[in-house]
Amino acid sequence: MKSSLKSKKPATTSAQPKISSYFQKTSLTTTSKRYSFTTADTTKNYKLTQLRNYSPENSSSLELSPNEIGPTPTQESIAKKVFNRESSVLSENNIKRRELKCRLFEDEKNSKTKSVKRHSGDSFSPNSKQPLKLSKQEEGIIPEEVIIIDEKEMMIEETQTSKSKFIHLQSLTVIEETQLGSSGRVVDETQFGNIDKLNFINLQSLNVIKETQLEQSKSVGETQFPGSDGLTSTDPESLTVIKETQLNVDNKVLQVVEETQIEESSKIELGSVKVIEETQLNDKLNKEKMNDLLSDDEFLQFFDNMSPFKLQNEIPCKPKIRIAPFLTGLGRHVVINIEKSSNEIVLSVRSEEDECVKTCKLKDFWVQTNVKLNDIVNILSTFDSNQVATIDNTNGLIIVNPDHLLSGTSVVSSLFCMRKSVLMEQFRGSDPANFIMVIGSLIHQIFQEALCKQAFTAQAIGVISKNILMHNSNLHAIYSAGSNETEVMEEIQKFIPQILLWFQQYVPNTKKSGDFIKVTDIYDIEENIWSPRYGVKGKIDVIPIELKTGRSSFSPEHEGQVILYSMMCSDRRSDPEGGLLVYLRDGKTKEVKAEHNQKRGLIQLRNELIHYIDQPVNENEIGVVHSLPETLNSNRLCSRCPYATVCCVYSSLDDRNILPSDHEMRVLIPEFAGHLSEAHKKYFMKWQHLLRLESSLSRKFSFINGIYCQTSDERQKKGLAFSQMKVERKDSISETSNGLFMMKFSKTSDAQSSLDNTDVEIGEMVIVSCEATKEFAIASGTVRDVKKTYVQVEIDKNLSLRPDFSSAVFRLDRYTSGNVTAIAAGSLIKLIDNNDMSAKLRRLIIDGERPQFIERLTDSVLIGKKILKKLNSSQTRAVIKSLTAQDYFLIKGMPGTGKTSTIVALVRLLDLLGYSVLLTSHTHSAVDNILIKLKNYGIDFLRLGKCSKIHPDIHPFAAEKLVQKLTTVKDLKEFYESKNIYATTCLGSNYTCLQRKRFDFCIIDEAAQVVQIACLGPLFYSNRFILIGDPLQLPPLVQNRMARKNGMDQSLFELLDSADSTIDLNIQYRMNKTIMSLANELVYNGRLKCGSDEIARSTIKLNNLTSKSKLFSTLLEDSVVFIDTDRIPAPELSDNLGIKNAVEAEIILQIVKLLKKDAFNMDEIGIISIYSAQVKNIRELLLQNNISTVEVNTVDQFQGRDKEVILVSFVRSTPNMNKLGEILFDFRRLNVAITRAKHKAILIGSISTLTNYPPVNKLIQIVKENTIHFEHSFHQDILY
Repeated sequence: MKSSLKSKKPATTSAQPKISSYFQKTSLTTTSKRYSFTTADTTKNYKLTQLRNYSPENSSSLELSPNEIGPTPTQESIAKKVFNRESSVLSENNIKRRELKCRLFEDEKNSKTKSVKRHSGDSFSPNSKQPLKLSKQEEGIIPEEVIIIDEKEMMIEETQTSKSKFIHLQSLTVIEETQLGSSGRVVDETQFGNIDKLNFINLQSLNVIKETQLEQSKSVGETQFPGSDGLTSTDPESLTVIKETQLNVDNKVLQVVEETQIEESSKIELGSVKVIEETQLNDKLNKEKMNDLLSDDEFLQFFDNMSPFKLQNEIPCKPKIRIAPFLTGLGRHVVINIEKSSNEIVLSVRSEEDECVKTCKLKDFWVQTNVKLNDIVNILSTFDSNQVATIDNTNGLIIVNPDHLLSGTSVVSSLFCMRKSVLMEQFRGSDPANFIMVIGSLIHQIFQEALCKQAFTAQAIGVISKNILMHNSNLHAIYSAGSNETEVMEEIQKFIPQILLWFQQYVPNTKKSGDFIKVTDIYDIEENIWSPRYGVKGKIDVIPIELKTGRSSFSPEHEGQVILYSMMCSDRRSDPEGGLLVYLRDGKTKEVKAEHNQKRGLIQLRNELIHYIDQPVNENEIGVVHSLPETLNSNRLCSRCPYATVCCVYSSLDDRNILPSDHEMRVLIPEFAGHLSEAHKKYFMKWQHLLRLESSLSRKFSFINGIYCQTSDERQKKGLAFSQMKVERKDSISETSNGLFMMKFSKTSDAQSSLDNTDVEIGEMVIVSCEATKEFAIASGTVRDVKKTYVQVEIDKNLSLRPDFSSAVFRLDRYTSGNVTAIAAGSLIKLIDNNDMSAKLRRLIIDGERPQFIERLTDSVLIGKKILKKLNSSQTRAVIKSLTAQDYFLIKGMPGTGKTSTIVALVRLLDLLGYSVLLTSHTHSAVDNILIKLKNYGIDFLRLGKCSKIHPDIHPFAAEKLVQKLTTVKDLKEFYESKNIYATTCLGSNYTCLQRKRFDFCIIDEAAQVVQIACLGPLFYSNRFILIGDPLQLPPLVQNRMARKNGMDQSLFELLDSADSTIDLNIQYRMNKTIMSLANELVYNGRLKCGSDEIARSTIKLNNLTSKSKLFSTLLEDSVVFIDTDRIPAPELSDNLGIKNAVEAEIILQIVKLLKKDAFNMDEIGIISIYSAQVKNIRELLLQNNISTVEVNTVDQFQGRDKEVILVSFVRSTPNMNKLGEILFDFRRLNVAITRAKHKAILIGSISTLTNYPPVNKLIQIVKENTIHFEHSFHQDILY
């Protein structure tokens, strides 16, 4: 919400100067390049504007900047036109004329052509046309004085100007019919000129080939353009055109192909083909026809960036690139060189907007800025004509690595303790909620809702307070803090008088009126703003008011927060230039101005903070303390810090930071870290290092910057966004019970793409931005449904309240948060806490203390006899052994051995015996598979998590739905205490209801797939734990190669696995004998057994499909077939979406079509690929052929499921052994892919490539007898 602040004191305004009416017709923004009008008796100055988005349809002249005065031109005025570094005398008649053509011409008296020396003695003679211009910083004789003779003719006099910034003759004439290119940006040397009927003008500096002379001529065919390759002349009937030039003429494009002659034609073909060096355009057009298309000088404008006259230090620029909407104006640059001295830092940077190389000088306080090569920096300063920007104490800002959006709270907290802010960002979410925080949050909500609803009486505020307390999220916060409504309301009552008093003083239409500040308008309340300009994010109170519920201190941290939020607000609307700091406990208010000095200080703090947070992580520094800010020297303050333990651990291990003997940390370290052994600290240091490694890569691939650096259409093509969306009717928007808004987004009528081409799935988070207004991340939400015509999203803002709602166009970008590593980091901090549960886990996990088991179970177990009777021998032993565990126990579930059935039996038995259970897994689907079976047995449970992530059959058990009817903390407490079985994912173990619960058992399914530290989360809430998984199947997903190398992919299951703590489930009920034998040879060393003879002999059942090939053989020994594609061939393809193989996809399509024709059940076919790009490729191919029920997924997504027929596309097919990648070196993924098949496994790939991967090579040797070598006609190979 934005409040507009007005002073009651009358504002003083200076009188605006009179502006020439002639210059008021345009809307051009200005820089300060000066020119002069010179008449017979007087000279007047004005500022010429720098063009931005110049449009001839609505503009016919230049304009003065608001504070400049200029004359009104008259047609009879005669003026001189003078060129030097800073000024020029302008012919008013020239400006007035709409279609003036400025030309150099033959002298009337002498009939001689004047020559202008360009550089190093090379001469240039124009032939009755506009002159070419010099590049910047060139030396030579230039036209300095021009006298206007009449409307068509000009004369030059030769004058020497040394080392000046050259301005060519046309630079002061702007014609209505000229459109200045897509970039809309014109610099000093840009030629405006009169170029009739052109729709595009290349605005780069004009270049001329060395030693080229343009002879005076009467036809185009006689003009010579020697090329840079040394050509000195051309055929009079042809024209040599410089390479890479595109000629857009009269809505058409001259299309010239390399070394091809284009004959005279009455038509110019449409298209966009670059003109190639040494290409000849056969010119049989006469002079009149060619001039209709393009004049000589207009033609030469397209030869930009090709001048041999450029000096060595001239600024190199690449061609303009199209700028994405949200990128424009952020000043984004990449650092390509750094030069440091004692008093300045000189950065060479490349602009991401136009690819130009520029210079940025950092002086004064900015010389302390930490910046590295390849850093992204936002330079908020003006570049001069030499492309140099200077940032010092009084001018400009530079933001380092702005794509890492830091919390505004972290930035301002660093004023007090930089070290705490770094730890706060590194271990987000580890600071538990407390009563004071709950009260602060509630007061914020009450104040804002009262202001929005104009509830300006104590009674009205009291009603709002009670209603807010009943919000489900607030009830949970109070419950988590261990409080109740009575205590909370007593505290809230203390604030109501001050809130009411503040309204009376500062809000109009209240009984009391009276301060110099008034709130005049309300736009929104508590707005989330992500600012890619300043590299910060935050939730802003009533904008730009920052509310505080403590006693007034007007501390720098609080004032800094107001200023920082004011800066963030300027990204969306006009800069409020400050805001109000309001202390609601005692009612004190202060207006805080956002001056440049304060902004500079906050950005410098932010840059220093990002320096510590984004430090490069070295794999050789495992166990070494990374660079951190210094510690405070205060026992009183540090002992209250929530990060005291981790701070002391770092300090105790940091050999670089030798503390003085009287430093307070010498007392605090034994107090807060004395309970930890060296092994505990080493474990902590190793895992914080691994998490930092993984977090750095996660941020790199989170693609947050893609939202504002790429257009929505570009991101939709990559499957990352929905572009050009509008919200369906306002009456279709509904408010959900949790205060969110359900909205349907559909494509605008002029959208070019559909909703089909996207990877955004139900349950994923999206960021909503406004296309037209370039408002970034105005809301966030969760995708609830995706259809062909619309997307349904539950978001946190009611977009219908926007003034532009009816016309607004939105984009929805997929967003992956960094919560995974943040939650894991929170578990790591809990592990070093000084409490009994953490101490026990340290002994078991770090110290390697062996688990304990009771020797004998009581007879009470006999009540579960019916449950155990349905299990096989290995499953029964696993369940019984679990009941005897006092610490932990492991169950190794090999493929198809019924581990889900074992877990269901164990949970049923524990429930029968009265034990409480926390059931978790790596994925939502794995949790729900178990719960669906428990539901069928009539077992009651509570499913935590968002309904969008939960299977529909489990929704009646979802806490999100069940607690909505509860209105008191007492009801909430009784509800949670009534549930004996809880279920959630490992990463969902931070729910508030778990913080006040203690379970007898924690069961973790798929434990071998969970990152070791993330697996700890649910263990803090239970007395003992059972891990079920298979370390020979999928490992934990770790993206960072260095993190994997250093052990991050070692699961807790693998760490604790031992003969005395683990039982194998080895009787499988999925695969036939042939497929199982392959798995045994590859991985399990013969331990897998078939559950029955029927399963061992089962094969694929076909109707009429017959083939001599083993591909469709129903024989048991042909259950595994390998198709070799080397002879087709089938090369892999790589693009920005990943690696895929079109030929393998086509083979799979043909196989599936034949099975479909044979009436085979499409639901029993599964297609697996290691690479997600190939998965998408195959899906699209099947859909194009009306095959929609065949499941296509990656290996990871197929874990835990099976199909009668599995087809595996290996994709890789390349002679380049340096591009093999890592993924196929992992035997565990290969094991999963093969063991999904019940009756038939068809493997497709290039044997010559795949033999370079040892696991795949071993497989190829095993199935050698069942290998099919496809030939060129692979359609026939499928059948014969």
